[in-house]
Amino acid sequence: MNKNKEILKTNHLSWPLDLPWFFLQRKFLGRKLPLLASFKVTYRCNLTCRACPFHLRADREEAHMSWDTAIGTLDSLRRLGAR
Repeated sequence: MNKNKEILKTNHLSWPLDLPWFFLQRKFLGRKLPLLASFKVTYRCNLTCRACPFHLRADREEAHMSWDTAIGTLDSLRRLGAR
């Protein structure tokens, strides 16, 4: 669990400095960095919104992400440059 806390408390630049650093790396250094990233931790939802298919996936085995998988995914996105 301590490793997970360390991942969540990773030091990074504050947002006003991080965004210019992102563009500097992307434009001048040619790094292909994701500006934004998102992922779904779970598809389990008790709503049945017409525009959203998540409730149709709620019963599937892969409908929920484990804690370790979620932390690993966040760590990977962080290493890729996503903030």
